[in-house]
Amino acid sequence: MAAVVANMSNIHTTGDYRDRPAAGGSAAAQGGPNRYRQQRDAPYPGVLQPEERGISLMGVAGPMPTLWEKLCPRLNPFTVTAILSVIQVIIFIVTLIVGQAKFDGAFVASNSMGGPSAETLLYMGGKYTPDIRDHYQVWRLITPVFLHAGILHIFFNLLFQCRFGFTFELRWTIPRYIIIYVMCGIGASLWSAVLSPVSVSVGASGALFGLLGADISYLVLNWAEIPQRGMEACTLVFVIIINLLYGISPEIDNSAHGGGLVTGLIAAPWVLPMLVPRTNEKLIRGISGAITMGVYLLFVLLIWVGNPGA
Repeated sequence: MAAVVANMSNIHTTGDYRDRPAAGGSAAAQGGPNRYRQQRDAPYPGVLQPEERGISLMGVAGPMPTLWEKLCPRLNPFTVTAILSVIQVIIFIVTLIVGQAKFDGAFVASNSMGGPSAETLLYMGGKYTPDIRDHYQVWRLITPVFLHAGILHIFFNLLFQCRFGFTFELRWTIPRYIIIYVMCGIGASLWSAVLSPVSVSVGASGALFGLLGADISYLVLNWAEIPQRGMEACTLVFVIIINLLYGISPEIDNSAHGGGLVTGLIAAPWVLPMLVPRTNEKLIRGISGAITMGVYLLFVLLIWVGNPGA
């Protein structure tokens, strides 16, 4: 999410499979928790049982992966991540065309990320609190996820999205991945609308920060089932800190990043799978859902009771 421009640095992660069945034996023959692991040898095995999604992000078993495999592990064009990335690229191209044809150009000097002006981004649906509050343009809470401020902005965001997205779809299932992505994108816009009301903010990085937050909660909930969990947790925390520090700039909307991150942290127990059944699972999900909806409601109220002149 950017206040006119922003950036999301790439994140080190590759896929890993654990406890594969012995050669020549079927997965079903292994019994118990091993019976689905043979499916993971496929580039994108599809739907796995909920208890079988203890997939590590930290390494690939076998030969050293190629650069392309490092950048886009488990790449598959027929996935939500791939389709979403294509849509975002198309919308960015349209944004450049609109900026050139209708406003002050596709590339303006004031945009250090290589893109159009704030006026163009506002026209395309960027987050802007006065329009949300005074003109009830609530769609501006979700459209920023599909918009990007410049070439560098969309490059780094898509690099992160492809680096993590395909694995998260497999780990969480596609419907849960979509729900978390959308919830975190809206959460990022809500926080930005309250904390940075006069900025025009765009970008998927708020939702992408939310994926990091959701994965942290997922690790905590399923700690014993995730391979290389300690390394993954350290990597996630390191990446979050580096990106938040990098975002200390008037051109970076860190309020959106923080909003997406917090939304992912609190919503994940409500949405994401627990690999081992828990006696208090319903309680955990209920508390998570109540807190998530409560935070949403709080920020919606703060938007409409804010300074009318903002």
